[in-house]
Amino acid sequence: MARKKGHYGAGSIDQSGENSWRIRYRINGKRYTATVKGSKAAATKELRRRLTSADDGLHVAPSKVTFAQ
Repeated sequence: MARKKGHYGAGSIDQSGENSWRIRYRINGKRYTATVKGSKAAATKELRRRLTSADDGLHVAPSKVTFAQ
């Protein structure tokens, strides 16, 4: 039986320590990872916020932000 894949673009949340969560997601085929401190609900909110900003065209890759900004 083939592995059933999740919804494309939904991202994932993994626990990376006590009260620390790693969120992973893709925008335009590029992978991004971030760490969120707090509850899993906070990590879920942050993941949804980042995916929504990407849908709205507001996402800026961290490597594209200058020091002055």
